[in-house]
Amino acid sequence: MPSEVLLLNVPYDYPNVTEGVFSGINKIWQPISLAYAKSMLKKEGVESTLIDANAMRIKPLLTGSYALGKRLVFVSTSSYDRWECPHLDLKPIVECCKSIRCANKGCKIVLLGSHATVRPEHMLKITQADAAIVGEPENAIVRACLAKDIRDSPSMAWTDSKGILRLNPPAEPVDLDLLDAPDFSGLPMKKYGFDMLGESFAVVEASRGCPFKCNYCLKSMFGDYRQKSLENCKRDILDLVENYGVKNINFVDLEFTINRKHTMHLCRWMVDEGLKIKWSCQTRLDTVDDKLLSVMKESGCSLIMYGVESADQKMLDSIGKAIKLEDIRRGIRQTRNAKIDSLCFFMFGFPKDSRPDWEATLDFAISLNPDYASFFACRPYPGTQCYESSKDISEGVFPPAVGETQRLMELKDFTETAFSRFYFRPTFMIRRIIKADFGLLFRQARLFLHKRGWMGDG
Repeated sequence: MPSEVLLLNVPYDYPNVTEGVFSGINKIWQPISLAYAKSMLKKEGVESTLIDANAMRIKPLLTGSYALGKRLVFVSTSSYDRWECPHLDLKPIVECCKSIRCANKGCKIVLLGSHATVRPEHMLKITQADAAIVGEPENAIVRACLAKDIRDSPSMAWTDSKGILRLNPPAEPVDLDLLDAPDFSGLPMKKYGFDMLGESFAVVEASRGCPFKCNYCLKSMFGDYRQKSLENCKRDILDLVENYGVKNINFVDLEFTINRKHTMHLCRWMVDEGLKIKWSCQTRLDTVDDKLLSVMKESGCSLIMYGVESADQKMLDSIGKAIKLEDIRRGIRQTRNAKIDSLCFFMFGFPKDSRPDWEATLDFAISLNPDYASFFACRPYPGTQCYESSKDISEGVFPPAVGETQRLMELKDFTETAFSRFYFRPTFMIRRIIKADFGLLFRQARLFLHKRGWMGDG
């Protein structure tokens, strides 16, 4: 049966995406939500083609050739790993839709992703798409493919003949345990990687959503927090290892260790199974402890990413982080003792902070001394409390930071200063040389050269 459905992941510049005065990192990771949709459609007897234009480095204006002969084209503007922090450069999205429309005037174009979820009217206007999925995409994609008219299917936003935005009731939440393993067949698996782990890489989802209430975090795509069963987590991991030769895995969960018992069982299974994989995850510093970290290390965990955000306890409280500074210090100490690398995220430019707060946070980052650190300007994404409290002083449909142009430039300069002060310390450089992970050093150097503009799109 020929495929009448195209699932397209939008390409962005690689490895750095220009976003106003700032830049973001474009990771080449599998679009797992589209891969879920592909397997779900197959079960319903609908053949689909999944094209990851981001991994294949297909220029946006050339994506239309893949839409030839298709009835429906679903354009993913933010892959799963960017649901909470979508790229702000909308040009690739617009160009993809333009290319598709030129190549196949009769197809229906449906947007999905964070952009359309929080700004459906704007995204439909600038792309001239026929509809947009608001929220989780998997069930909505299937229902749209089975409907006689996509405008009758759930979760769809569309404009009527009078130009009025219509929003259909949402599709049922995704039941993680009703999902088959994501169908990665046909994807360019050798092109995926994570500079902190290496190649032969894939992503795994063990849970979706987050029960915490950080007011800057865009969670509109995720729905309520729920966990995938241990058996299905095992199935997904074995599928990657046995069928795709994957050796490095990143769990894309927002908070991997919230359910301590579940994490312990999964790690012990990886040990008992004798899986020779390295893996990473993201979680909170107050949800780890010595025993858990020891089992994680034994099972192959080599990196944990933690959101620290600020050095000010009052600021942490005001943004809804619900964590204590002493728990941050303890968690970093325990992670170091377990011989697991840590990557900590810090943010400057919250609605009520100022330059002295940024300085204190940078000093705190250096004193914590994680293995790696990333520094960002706080982005007030539409759909968050942070946006609502700062929209009158922030610029653009998707503001790149809180405040007007002068403050944005100050934040840009300070984030660059923060990276330099953290990474050019003699103690940091000596520690990386002692660890002798030359593959990682090469990958990090490559990213640095790209960020400086000394290497082109790769």
